[in-house]
Amino acid sequence: YLTSHDTTFLSPQGTFVIVGLSAQRTTSDDWIVGLRAGSTALQQRMHDRFPQMNLAWTGNAALNYDVRGATAADASRAEHRIVPVMLVLLLVVFGSVVAACLPLLAAGLSIVMSLRCVVLLVHAHWPLSIVLRNAVSMLGLGAGIDYALLMVNRFREGLAAGRRPESA
Repeated sequence: YLTSHDTTFLSPQGTFVIVGLSAQRTTSDDWIVGLRAGSTALQQRMHDRFPQMNLAWTGNAALNYDVRGATAADASRAEHRIVPVMLVLLLVVFGSVVAACLPLLAAGLSIVMSLRCVVLLVHAHWPLSIVLRNAVSMLGLGAGIDYALLMVNRFREGLAAGRRPESA
């Protein structure tokens, strides 16, 4: 309000201030954490004098940082829940611990290799979606398990057709 005299910045509850920052050549991870820590410290110091004061950061940098953190946490939580369930189901289907672990190993390898390719693309300054990490994990796990089930199905078809296990 002090510079623009726009009444939008005034309300019965108080005043809000907008500070514009110019884009830097570093990622938001390098500076958004520092900005938030500084504003939290300032808010704590001024709490006695201004108990209703709230300092917050918004914009692309803050939003992208938060969304990346949330999607990473969600993907990790989902993977920690689904992998044991899939292992139990694969044990039932395959009847062997080694056979049940192979699809999960193949899925893990495909996820690691795919994410490495993503890192190379990002370092080449090609912006990619922040949900790509979750999509790669889901597709890698699904492809590894589907391929293993396809192989088992073909093997069982070969056995049913009278082939020896080596040729089936």
